[in-house]
Amino acid sequence: MRVELADCTDKAGLLRRFAEAFRFPDWFGHNWDALADCLTDLSWLPAPAYRVVLCNPRPCARRTPTCWPPHSTSSTTRRAAGLRPASRSASRSWKTTPSR
Repeated sequence: MRVELADCTDKAGLLRRFAEAFRFPDWFGHNWDALADCLTDLSWLPAPAYRVVLCNPRPCARRTPTCWPPHSTSSTTRRAAGLRPASRSASRSWKTTPSR
């Protein structure tokens, strides 16, 4: 999946880009928990594997720094909301879910 972020300026736009790229269901809640939920259960989008390519993420990351919490091992950051925690959750799920 390619997620184009070049002109993305806020959290709502970032979540909308993911929803469009992954064809999220109508019930997608447009928040970090909903993103993690949808990325870890792609039952409407069966595939033998998933790959996410974030196109032009730097401008979006500069405009929306709270969406991109820094890498850290502290428990505070691990619980932080944002794209990295949601994507880590999805990655773990994809590794452990048998191929369809």
